[in-house]
Amino acid sequence: MAIKAYEIYFPSMNALGGEVTQEDIDGVIQKIIQDVDYQKQFIVDQDVVQNIAVSHKNFQRTTSPKKCKSCTFRKVCEELKTLELSA
Repeated sequence: MAIKAYEIYFPSMNALGGEVTQEDIDGVIQKIIQDVDYQKQFIVDQDVVQNIAVSHKNFQRTTSPKKCKSCTFRKVCEELKTLELSA
């Protein structure tokens, strides 16, 4: 049985994709494993069951306005900055 996957772009209806191979699937599995391993560094003792985030102090704030402009954590970061300045 063959698995096929496509991305269809509207309104042009251009299609990108084709048959999914075992190599493709293995690559996705490896990527998930790598991403989970990377994300574990952001929880206490890398304990995925407890899933307690490490302190915000473990993260370095960027000084790049370009990165801040599109960051989904911009609001949280600004609030932390305000808290840090008042402490």
